[in-house]
Amino acid sequence: MRRLLIACTLALAPTPWAGAQDPLPAKVLTDLKAATVFVKVQTGRGAATGTGFVIRAEDDTALVVTNEHVVTPPRQYGPVTRIDVVFHSGRGKAERVVRAELLAADASRDLAFLRVRGVKGVAAPIDLGRKAEVTETSTVYALGFPFGTALSTTRGNPAVTVGKGTVSSLREDEAGEVAVVQIDGDINPGNSGGPVVDGQGRLVGIAVAKITGTRIGLAIPPSELTKMLDGRLGSLTTRVAKSEPGASEVEVVMGLIDPLGKVTRASVRLLPKAPGQPDPSGRPRDRRPIPGAEEVVLKVDPAAQRATGTVTLKGPADKGLTEYWLQPVYTNGARADIAAGAVTLRVDFSGKAVAARQPPTPQPPPPGPGSAPRNRPGIDPPAAAPAGPPPEPKAAGVTAAPFESGDLKGTRLTAGTGAAPGCACWTADGRGFYHLDGQGTVRRISYPGLREEAALAVGRGCNWLSLSAVGLVATVPQAQEAWVLDPVTLKVGTRIPIAGAQRVVSAPQHSHGFAPGGGLGRPEVVVYDLKAGKPLRTVALRSPNPRLIAGFDRPTFSPDGRYAFAVGLETVVRLKVNGPDVAVDEVGPRLIQGAFVGLSVGSQHVAAPSGGGNYGITPDATSYSTYVFAHGDLKTPVVTLKSGPYPSAVGFDPAAGLFYAQNSDKQLIVFDKAGGVQQFLVHPAGGKLLVLAGNHVFALDVPKP
Repeated sequence: MRRLLIACTLALAPTPWAGAQDPLPAKVLTDLKAATVFVKVQTGRGAATGTGFVIRAEDDTALVVTNEHVVTPPRQYGPVTRIDVVFHSGRGKAERVVRAELLAADASRDLAFLRVRGVKGVAAPIDLGRKAEVTETSTVYALGFPFGTALSTTRGNPAVTVGKGTVSSLREDEAGEVAVVQIDGDINPGNSGGPVVDGQGRLVGIAVAKITGTRIGLAIPPSELTKMLDGRLGSLTTRVAKSEPGASEVEVVMGLIDPLGKVTRASVRLLPKAPGQPDPSGRPRDRRPIPGAEEVVLKVDPAAQRATGTVTLKGPADKGLTEYWLQPVYTNGARADIAAGAVTLRVDFSGKAVAARQPPTPQPPPPGPGSAPRNRPGIDPPAAAPAGPPPEPKAAGVTAAPFESGDLKGTRLTAGTGAAPGCACWTADGRGFYHLDGQGTVRRISYPGLREEAALAVGRGCNWLSLSAVGLVATVPQAQEAWVLDPVTLKVGTRIPIAGAQRVVSAPQHSHGFAPGGGLGRPEVVVYDLKAGKPLRTVALRSPNPRLIAGFDRPTFSPDGRYAFAVGLETVVRLKVNGPDVAVDEVGPRLIQGAFVGLSVGSQHVAAPSGGGNYGITPDATSYSTYVFAHGDLKTPVVTLKSGPYPSAVGFDPAAGLFYAQNSDKQLIVFDKAGGVQQFLVHPAGGKLLVLAGNHVFALDVPKP
């Protein structure tokens, strides 16, 4: 496990004018440095580091806040075995390492609280009661441990680093509250969870994320800390415990994020749902308990941080499927009757054992980073390679051999190297496919003959292939160009400047290319004219739920070219494309957690397989489930694939009525340990499948069940 992968957010460097500002007072700086702690997380496969800070101290016990992603690394790194907090890190004899326990965590806000004991007098907490008044251009300071132990002058723990920057934006959520503090400054890994303060040492935010390739960082406002300390709703799940004609018994579990045990009462309100009726709880700004609804009081368990109860619903046995509005309401340390948005509960009075639909988390997270940008350091685009003619195509070795595993028979091709990146796409007529290997060699291979027909050694790092109406588009980030290749000979035609884009996508129905632009918090699509060989325009993406498209990553077209799909804030985003026009059509729920390769898109379906599985939104979900959605509906999955741990790809074969999936242990076919599945490429005619795994391509005829 790479230590720097997880802790990789704010470390702010001075803007050109910042040196003219007064420094932090000496006493304030000393207290802040003492309150800022180095967080070390040990997992089954390595170590991770981050930053935290003390917000409460009583006797010998201290409460430390940090980011959730610091203390709960992705599942592929194994379970967390130990969390340590280092006070006065890097200060010799003054340094003190204390074991910590995770008290509460909120993945949606990316906040976590740690409790440490035996630390009397080591630090004065940062006072959350002192409110900072900041506006755009306000100077702020970030404390933390960028690059973990890499900056240590000894073999021990590093000393705290203090950076300086400015507030560039205060981003509000739908309720009109500040949800993200945007800061202009250099971004480095290691400051995750650290305090960002004003010139008087008052808390402005908690460092959380960065926008890759820019100087923009994001911080969580202190109000989120206060809400979490008061106790709040984390999740709501339902399960049909008993079903018989005329009655249905539903178990309700309200997950609480309540580190100090301040939630004293919890209940759910139920109201029969009228056709076309909007959410009766009101808009996010003024949520209220549903008037006229039946209330069922739940039992609060402070130790388990949850509230549970049973709801008994009755109706005519011939009524069948019935829908209710279900609204969680709770009382915490701040006030009574805190109401969340209502969700749909479905029951069947015919006696069928139909699970009530598990609603999504009723309090969506504020606008903020997605897991991918949050968890990896920024990398500036490489300098453009010198201009000149592209290298002449040359054939690299491609070998083919029969392959058999169980009742699967096919051919295994070995081409180039399996080093990332790599991808494949069909030719327009389905009589061949294009293959990109990890060395940047593009090949056209016949199908089903599986003979190499043409090859082009790009000579520079090549990221992606996408077929357009103009030709095959190869994204070449090292040259900061997209090359349009002849679809038959692979000779280079137009070369288009792309300003650092990592993936330009298109479809056989389009003469334009599309690439992500803008970055996290400012999602945009750059449209390229592939015929003219130049950028055409930049389109800012708009959506009724903008927080879920806070990022726009890894776009992929549907085979018919009607839609482009991309990754937002752990979501699947569908965009409608008409010529050079592109607009957000629908945004699905938050799904993606853990390691993620990319979206799987077929002729009718789309899925987002991820290392930790998709977040649960249906009763049949398991820890490692992957939801499959129809193109036209990203809210309700058509099937749940219980694919097991660390899935990375799904294939869709509507002609054969099959879904192809895999995981880290049980692939569709048996691979050696060096070759995990990267992509399933289902033939348009169905029943035939290409599987990309490392430097191998498996061509299979899949038997129908």
